[in-house]
Amino acid sequence: MPRVRTLYGPNSEVLKQFVPTPRGPSMVAFDAAGSGRRLSTWQPPRGTSMASIVRSDLRDLRDRSRDAVRKSLYASAAKQSWVGNVVGTGISLSSMVEGDTGLQQAIKALWEEWTDEADAEGVSDLYGMQRTVASALFEAGEIFVRFRPRRLGDGLSVPLQLQLIESEQVPLEKNEVLPNGNIVRMGIEFDRVIQSRRVAYWMFRNHPGDYGTGQALGDLVRVPATEVLHIFDPLRPGQIRGIPKLATSLLTLWELDKFTDNVLVKQTIGAGFTGFFTWTASGDNGPPLGAAKPDGAPADSTVGFTTVEPGTFPELPPGADVKFATPPDIGAQFEAFMKVNLRAIASALDVLYEHLTGDYAGVTYTSMRAAVLEIRRRIEQLQHHVLIFQLCRPIYWRWLEAAVLAGALPTLSASRYVNDQRAVRKARWLPDPWPWVDPIKDRMAEILAVRAGMKSLSDVIEQEGETTADTLRQLSEDFKLAFDTYDLILDSDASRTAKSGAVQKAESAALGG
Repeated sequence: MPRVRTLYGPNSEVLKQFVPTPRGPSMVAFDAAGSGRRLSTWQPPRGTSMASIVRSDLRDLRDRSRDAVRKSLYASAAKQSWVGNVVGTGISLSSMVEGDTGLQQAIKALWEEWTDEADAEGVSDLYGMQRTVASALFEAGEIFVRFRPRRLGDGLSVPLQLQLIESEQVPLEKNEVLPNGNIVRMGIEFDRVIQSRRVAYWMFRNHPGDYGTGQALGDLVRVPATEVLHIFDPLRPGQIRGIPKLATSLLTLWELDKFTDNVLVKQTIGAGFTGFFTWTASGDNGPPLGAAKPDGAPADSTVGFTTVEPGTFPELPPGADVKFATPPDIGAQFEAFMKVNLRAIASALDVLYEHLTGDYAGVTYTSMRAAVLEIRRRIEQLQHHVLIFQLCRPIYWRWLEAAVLAGALPTLSASRYVNDQRAVRKARWLPDPWPWVDPIKDRMAEILAVRAGMKSLSDVIEQEGETTADTLRQLSEDFKLAFDTYDLILDSDASRTAKSGAVQKAESAALGG
């Protein structure tokens, strides 16, 4: 009979019983699947799920990652560059309610007013909270956001605020089967029937690392999953907790920091020695270290240190000579060695080497543009698949519901919201625009793409972080003010000025030309 294997929980309860599938003989069709001398020391865990890896390694990865950002120059610079590219000044909202411009404007105005009130701690606005979320993804791999409904009398534009909760407040050690059959894995409670459905989060009331809070391990609060957003970048199916962005680079960064520290100490010590006194006497090679000096030596009769000051001519006693020290050479390969490692680190962390190090030597327009485009592709994936999908969109939906219930949007009735929810919720999210490598070349490329019909004007405008409706409305008002009030014809007004700068024929006739 086949052997039945049993999987036990932390309290010896039976979680699962199964018959293992026998492994067939390996064909070793790939060199990397072999087991010869070259690969004998490469023995990764077999068939381990991402959830098991996270449970085993997350604590050390998270602590070391936070420590690296605090202490390593390169880790800190990488974090600032990465967060700046991911969030910038903030991912803003553009309401897309069709056929109701008034409601679009009302939603945008109320949203912008509420962004200043969103933080339950009152230390930042919503866009600053986005920055903190991105920082947490880099350092800890995850962060939790809790909705905090408020009373109507609290004076908020919309009675809702957000609380950011660090990864440490959801304990990895919380793993058990509850009396109702739900399973808690790494602090997250899952439904007993639909095991991928999150039901609740178990959280410490305070950060367990806070000084003087008297936090006990059992002092946990069960928070329904409907009140919490868990922001992390899933690398594999079944992953339920996040891995720090720094994880794959931590060891290299740590060893590189030790190497550069040793080189720096070596150079500092070597540069501290200007020269050495040597003592000669007839018939011998001078006194040993610590021995008495010949007659005429200074009162201090032991070999020691002498300071040298600019503009002095010290008199040496008989038998004394000076040999100047040669500072240690830093090595011709030091710069090349550092560049190779820092380029690899920058690539793994999705930042530009130039931004990581501040070294722009040898950069050309072509090379910089190619690098920016590659980094941009990677960053846009995270923006749309993680920050917008997991953070911005659910916050907006919860905010819109709270605004309707509180009567903060008079033009949107509760019945319309319920009956036409999909249309009312429709929105676009506009990340911070990417800076131009060469503004003239890039602008001309955008103009040609729009004129050729290969790109819409809306796409170009929204790449700048602006909404199309607001931009066109403002342009219309500006052109009308310039022409009707001040009798000015602007080059940018295509309805009156041709591409060459000549006044359009119809407009010329109207002006009597």
